[in-house]
Amino acid sequence: MKFGQDKQDRQNNRRGTSAHSAVLHFHPYDPFSSSRSDVAPICDRQLTNCANSMHDFCTCFDINYAARGLAMCESLIGVSRGEPVRVFVLCLDEEVFELLNRCQWPGLVPVPLAGIEQHDPLLLAAKNNRSKVEYYFTLSSCLVHFLLNTREDVTMLTYLDADLFFFSSWAVLFQEMGDSSIMVIPHRFPARLRHLEKGGAVICAGIHMSEIPAFPYDILWGERSIRSVANLTRDDGVEFLELAAQVPLHAEIHRFPLAAANEALQQLRRGAFQGAAVLTMNG
Repeated sequence: MKFGQDKQDRQNNRRGTSAHSAVLHFHPYDPFSSSRSDVAPICDRQLTNCANSMHDFCTCFDINYAARGLAMCESLIGVSRGEPVRVFVLCLDEEVFELLNRCQWPGLVPVPLAGIEQHDPLLLAAKNNRSKVEYYFTLSSCLVHFLLNTREDVTMLTYLDADLFFFSSWAVLFQEMGDSSIMVIPHRFPARLRHLEKGGAVICAGIHMSEIPAFPYDILWGERSIRSVANLTRDDGVEFLELAAQVPLHAEIHRFPLAAANEALQQLRRGAFQGAAVLTMNG
């Protein structure tokens, strides 16, 4: 989640177009800044008026992510227990914008992508110097900035990833934060699945990541691994397959019967062939 700040305090903000700089400018409370000593943590303000104020959230998704995004919105509104909730959805393509306008779902406010891009010309420059996925990451923080500066009725805003799902009220998160500005939630891996940890993998899917901190080797012991994955869209996959069909790829495979597994290993060690060695079960 990313939290906005109140209107009076944010009027003097200046934002760049990178994902990191935009998020930092929306931080509600900076304990290291003497100039912000008169600003109370935003959670105090939010909890004080919790019973009577509108709770504003925002998210963004395209038509490929619409099913997950709408499921998140439905679960969020469903667990609100009568609390007034409004979800601003940045529509990353025309299909989603038309879908939300056609459905007229109570509590959902569609926001066209063109509106944000017209409001901030720097976004169009960013759109031309990064991939679609990187641009989407940029927009998540810019959406918060856009709503806080164009909607007089929005005084506090929470950003949600579109692939979340709420099984119980979100209010407990704000209550648990109390006077704090940031809350880090532990993994809480269930004990009944502990036997599955051996041989597992930690997937790092971020484009911009901080350094990996040091940790005891016994965490990695047991055939565990840490690896990264590419952040791709469906269109990226289609374009890749079309390109792969034009490249003259040739897979070289050498088959060995299962009984000759040792011989296959020896040949691999000697570099007797290139390609992959495959063991067959039927000779």
